[in-house]
Amino acid sequence: MLNIKLSVAQNESDQTSDRIKYINEGKIRRHEVLTGKHSFGYCIKDKHYAIVPEEAEIVRFIYDRALAGDSCNRITHLIYDKWGRAMSIRHARCILLNDVYIGTYHGIEDYHDPIIDKTTNERVKALLRAHRRPTRSDYVYLFTGKMVCPSCGGVLVAHRFVTKKHGRTALYYCSRRNVSGVMVGPDACQFGGGVRETVVEHWLMTHLGSLLHEYILSFHVGKAVSGPPPAQKKKTIEGKLSRLKELYIDGLVEKTEFTRRAAQYQNEMDSLDLQIQHENRPSPIVLDAYRNMNNFESVYESLDRKHRRDFWQKLIKRIELGERPARSGMRYSDFRVTFV
Repeated sequence: MLNIKLSVAQNESDQTSDRIKYINEGKIRRHEVLTGKHSFGYCIKDKHYAIVPEEAEIVRFIYDRALAGDSCNRITHLIYDKWGRAMSIRHARCILLNDVYIGTYHGIEDYHDPIIDKTTNERVKALLRAHRRPTRSDYVYLFTGKMVCPSCGGVLVAHRFVTKKHGRTALYYCSRRNVSGVMVGPDACQFGGGVRETVVEHWLMTHLGSLLHEYILSFHVGKAVSGPPPAQKKKTIEGKLSRLKELYIDGLVEKTEFTRRAAQYQNEMDSLDLQIQHENRPSPIVLDAYRNMNNFESVYESLDRKHRRDFWQKLIKRIELGERPARSGMRYSDFRVTFV
């Protein structure tokens, strides 16, 4: 019986898949869209792609400025100045790389009306390939995913720059406005800056001991104020429940009273179990780091960059940037660290 049921279910799944494929093949033959999503510059009209004249003008402007040598960052600012439309740098680049604007859809040419001719599209792609910087995978960023923007609250992007003075590679954490992805305009991220990784690392090395001490001390203070810990309260209620059962066995408590009070004690213990499960206490990683602060610097100096990154990633949850330095060129010295 089980094999028969499994065979029937598999057959139904295969038939459903065939029906969906048949429907999509019919849509492709009729040059209809397969989903409700559409690219910028187009809309869906009668199940087909239709050009939006206002957006198509912006698309053509993006291609023209790219052929003129403007960067995607420059193009987004020009679009905002001319049309008042906020567009991300990444969105502008995706428009330049998207074949939908030459009428190609799911690899099928002449699927719908094009906005850009194929020659212009190929020239732009050639320019982008020529100016593409080679990616490097051998850089190890110590605080990737941990640095938080003081303006928008987003995660700062790990980035690298080559210093003009010495020609050395420096690792930075910058807002997406400086690197890619954040739109221009009044609602965009206003940070527009970055912080060097060595500055963050040096500040943490200097203040880590005091930060861990204050963090662990806050838990002790919180426990003193909140009274007995949940585990101790649960043990007390378990004793009450045990004595209640003895009274019920001896016939000193009615069944209805026993049921009511036993349910009350059980609910209290279930609530305490949740408190114990989510009880605020320093993690073992934080406690272990605090116990080994005496020889921390010597051990840290002996680690390579990958092991240093693993240490910070396990210890720190986030690093928020505080106020900017008073003068340009000064180092950041205001950080707020949250441990795991």
